[in-house]
Amino acid sequence: MTPTMTYSSLAAAATGKPATADPCIPCPVCGGLECLCRPRFFAGQLLTEADLNRLENYIVAKNKLHNRYLHGWGVACGMEVVCNPCGNQVIVRGGYALSPCGDDIILCADQTVDICELITGCCTPEPDNCFPPRPIPAVCEQAEQQWILALCYDETLSRGVPALRSTGACAPKCGCGSHGACSCGSKATKTSPRPAPTQCEPVTVCETFKFVAYPAPAETREQPRGAMFDRFLGCLADFTAALPAPPTGANLTMAAAQKYCADLRTALINLFRKNPGTNCAIFDKLTVPCPASAISPQQYLVQTLQLFAPVIIEYLRGCLCSSLLPPCPDPALTNCVPLATLTIRLKDCQVLRICNLEGRKFLTTFPNLQYWLSFLPYVRNLRKALERVCCAVLPAREGNLTAGVKADFSRSHLGNAAPDRDSGVLSAIALRSFTRFSSSAPGGVEAVAYAAAGLNDANSTPFLQNLDLENPLAVAIADDLLAPILAAAIPPEAIAAFMRSGGDAAAGDVRHEKEQDSQLDALKNRISELQQTVDKQQMTIDGLVRALRQKNS
Repeated sequence: MTPTMTYSSLAAAATGKPATADPCIPCPVCGGLECLCRPRFFAGQLLTEADLNRLENYIVAKNKLHNRYLHGWGVACGMEVVCNPCGNQVIVRGGYALSPCGDDIILCADQTVDICELITGCCTPEPDNCFPPRPIPAVCEQAEQQWILALCYDETLSRGVPALRSTGACAPKCGCGSHGACSCGSKATKTSPRPAPTQCEPVTVCETFKFVAYPAPAETREQPRGAMFDRFLGCLADFTAALPAPPTGANLTMAAAQKYCADLRTALINLFRKNPGTNCAIFDKLTVPCPASAISPQQYLVQTLQLFAPVIIEYLRGCLCSSLLPPCPDPALTNCVPLATLTIRLKDCQVLRICNLEGRKFLTTFPNLQYWLSFLPYVRNLRKALERVCCAVLPAREGNLTAGVKADFSRSHLGNAAPDRDSGVLSAIALRSFTRFSSSAPGGVEAVAYAAAGLNDANSTPFLQNLDLENPLAVAIADDLLAPILAAAIPPEAIAAFMRSGGDAAAGDVRHEKEQDSQLDALKNRISELQQTVDKQQMTIDGLVRALRQKNS
């Protein structure tokens, strides 16, 4: 049975409290993984309402499981809360949302909500079963107060159909006459009892909704750190609370140091029992006995810490690695989605302001991300750049081409170079994207094609340098994709200012670095040749020395 929705459960859900943090919070309405079984049918099977309902429950549970664990919950689209010009009410626009339990909440049309009626129902004091009774604070007497308007999933039954029922004990085998006599294949007759009134059963479950309101949670000065960070801090706090404090000062005796060693080992054993981690060999280190003896209590304490330091480090490493794995969502306290924060003047229940961003829970979807990032031109420019590269007809290049040396792309090492080399390559590519704005020379795939065919420009200058030959794909991406995107996104004035403030110099530095790389490669080749020459000469000298020694002997 679904627990009753109360203010405490709604407030706890809004503040993000876990289900077991407050004993006054009711049981969760949903949560946890459920192993599902689907029905199987065969020819000649007698189907009952239980079989068909089992199939329906399987489909519903499967969809809710998919929504809850793969998409999350919140408002997917629409459901904007606006003022009602015709009265002291609010209007909720149509939209779609996923509830914390994974149910679909659909508003097919705008809904008018009487927020005052919701507040009045929430402010009704709940019966206090505690003895002696405690006073209930009057939370609804403030001049202004912020309330959260939430939308909850609900279901209603409709389309009642009369159920087929038998009118007598012998109905399956016989029919009753007009005089009330019933023949059952025997001579005995009896009067049929008066038939019971027909009972209707609903045959349709309509997925609907209801609105609730609850006071907005108090603002906190703590900045949100994220679930992953809180999870690691929680593990660290439990770890430090479980470890005993080492003795210090006058309390540091040999007996106290020995007791600390035993308590520390016991605490670590208990911690690893609750959170075993992934290093299974660590349990062998927990069975190591404490140090046998020492010169002083301080030395004994140092030996104890050195003995269990690897175990402590391994436990904290397990906390960090475990916090990197996304856990399953916590059980949901309510099946409601907050829509907006309303500022109410409680004296006359006047709606003053509506904020659709402060209290709303958004559902992060790809359509939402596309909408929020639609002001950025990069996606459109990327598509245009791809169309220009793959769909447009390249114009004929004017100018003479000269024959050169075919490029050797076997040295391409993109992704296999050293980290410092890759960082330099990426910097050069980024700078190349900027410097391509004002360049009319062939670039990208066109330059790579000329280099692969061994063609140079009219001045016999190769279109690609050594660094470009090592990263042909990066050159194509920088020239044909990144440069057009940056040119469309950055104003021409900024590009000109960049070039005036050092863009030309930076491009010259890149060219200078390329020339230095080429000179360095040539120098390495020259040194290698000289080394080979020296080795040959040394072999000749060694042969002459051996021949001279043999002649003298």
